[in-house]
Amino acid sequence: MNIKLQTGIEPERTTIESFLGDRIMARREHLVLNVLARRARETPDRTYITNVAGGAHTFQAFYEATLTWADAYRRLGVKEGDRVMVMMPTSFDSLVSGFAPGWLKALDVNVNTAFKGRWLQHIMINSGAEVLVIGEQYLEQLKGVLGDTGNLRAVVVPDAAQALPDLPFQMLTREEFLEGAAPDDALKGPEPWDDTSVAYTSGTTGVSKGVLQAAGGIPVGALTYWPPDGVSSEDCYYVPYPTFHASGRGLAAAALLGGASCVIREVFSTWDFWKDIREHGCTITMMLGAVPNFLHQQPPKPDDADNPLRAAFMVPVLEQIEDFKRRFGLQIWTGFGGTDISSPIKSEWLDESNWDTCGRVRAGYEVRIVDEHDYEVAPGELGEAIVRADNPWVLNPRYFGMPEKSVDHWRNGWVHTGDGLKRDKDGNFYFVDRIKDAIRRRGENVSSFEVEAEINAHPAVLESAAVAVPSEWSEDEIKAVVVLHPGQALQPEELIKYLIPRMPRFAIPRYVEISEGLPKTPTEKVQKAELRKNLLNDKTWDREAAGIKLPR
Repeated sequence: MNIKLQTGIEPERTTIESFLGDRIMARREHLVLNVLARRARETPDRTYITNVAGGAHTFQAFYEATLTWADAYRRLGVKEGDRVMVMMPTSFDSLVSGFAPGWLKALDVNVNTAFKGRWLQHIMINSGAEVLVIGEQYLEQLKGVLGDTGNLRAVVVPDAAQALPDLPFQMLTREEFLEGAAPDDALKGPEPWDDTSVAYTSGTTGVSKGVLQAAGGIPVGALTYWPPDGVSSEDCYYVPYPTFHASGRGLAAAALLGGASCVIREVFSTWDFWKDIREHGCTITMMLGAVPNFLHQQPPKPDDADNPLRAAFMVPVLEQIEDFKRRFGLQIWTGFGGTDISSPIKSEWLDESNWDTCGRVRAGYEVRIVDEHDYEVAPGELGEAIVRADNPWVLNPRYFGMPEKSVDHWRNGWVHTGDGLKRDKDGNFYFVDRIKDAIRRRGENVSSFEVEAEINAHPAVLESAAVAVPSEWSEDEIKAVVVLHPGQALQPEELIKYLIPRMPRFAIPRYVEISEGLPKTPTEKVQKAELRKNLLNDKTWDREAAGIKLPR
């Protein structure tokens, strides 16, 4: 049952404007760690995090754990400006290990747990992190990049159940890492202008880039996940997403900022979604990527609407929104944003009249839709969304260790998103497509550049091009068009088996086409638009139709 139906009255909720002010400006008291300290002081015994696998933790417990981990990091030599990599499954420890560096004004680098090979190696080298916190289940991926790990010198495995492997680092169990560490209330954490994390993109036009995020921008972005009517302490967020991703960490931060609780699950499950919602009384969640479609495609049940969920942030929004809302008894809102721009556009409640909009520009932001020369296009015309903010430290248009990329990204005084949008004369914005060659699969942005790099590393491959194929589950599948060296032979099955140990599971192509050549411009650039004109033809091999399963 919904909160409203249980009590007969609406609980008092805090809105974004009442929390940050009309200009949506984050000051020191709004920063995540400072709000955490206040929650621990004012409501120490209120449950903050519950894991569906077992275990619940209060605001006080989470606060003390972050301070204790911060002291342990300090004992390892971590200081202001240093980077700490975190590669952990969604858990209490994954959140604590990522929040804790902020108390030292160090930066956390959350790593996609599917990364391996050159994906993982690039982040190690580029970030210059000296300390890595890693789940035991990912140690094999670490072993695969021992040739060059940058400055890495210490590895903490907090969930180790067996003896740690002999690797060329200081290897620490949880007990060894935390020995002698204690909460230090004297730690003050960052100011709004201090960098607090490096969030690596999946790459769209090149290798993954680390977006520097200032502490003042974190709460502004997290509050996108507050429903239009706000949040109360009676709300509970359902978080079945990885905490290295904004979908996981952002929801957990949104709950913290609103004094709400959150329920975490290591891996999303369509079959357990509503069971978890009901069992834990969850009232707010995000429905990302193919999730809405997965839920919508399940056979209807008479009690579908008998659940406590009152609101969901949905991206992308299903066209059958009214049926979805009525069936499950909830409200829907959405938005548009990114790692480097936070969320400059947010919607009100959606219905069948406005389901296709991503909303209007939030206070404190400006958004324009422009052509290739940055001239604004007319309402209704497709262009690139560019963004700037009135308030300081909201945008994060800086890439760690890549100054030339930062300059290119921030041109003419605007952050260039690379996303294609339209706007109408009333100020509503509509996401159309990605202008860059990004692919979106299962909630992950996949770089065509990096997919191609791995395929091209095969000795039989001359060159390749990766393109998106619309999926029956929404978002994209990946197709690779592959050109072989003269005289070489390679079956699609062989290529997939070659890629499995070298690539994240979500980035491995479903479709493969062996071609005699790629369409190119006079300057030798691949014309991917030509490849998209006939995506699934009689030369296209389908991995799923062939019955090849990818290991998890």
